[in-house]
Amino acid sequence: MRSLIILSFLVIVSAAAGQVHHASPIDSLKLLPHKTARPDLWLGKDKGDHFAASVFLTGMGFYAARRELHLNDNRSKNAAIGFSFSLGILKEVYDKVSKKGCVSYKDLIADMAGAGFGFALLSISSR
Repeated sequence: MRSLIILSFLVIVSAAAGQVHHASPIDSLKLLPHKTARPDLWLGKDKGDHFAASVFLTGMGFYAARRELHLNDNRSKNAAIGFSFSLGILKEVYDKVSKKGCVSYKDLIADMAGAGFGFALLSISSR
């Protein structure tokens, strides 16, 4: 039952993060270079997306490690944190290589915060 509650919470958090900002039609055209289009704000939509995705990926990683790989709780939590944060790092590498975005240490901090929050939720639910 707790797993269902936690999973529901993760879905709600990730859905709410997607409702923070609505892109304008000009944003979708990508006429402006990334550096002049948007500053890298600490509380921007992108940071909320990184946070929510990391929370979700931590929960998903825990589920996969615990239920599919049959690891114990502690190993599953560690695997979930590693899975979530490694995908955040890969996203920044992709931004650098593809030139479609900017590499941002603020994004990585949002990823760490989301993974930490997801870890805290898993710790609370496993008591």
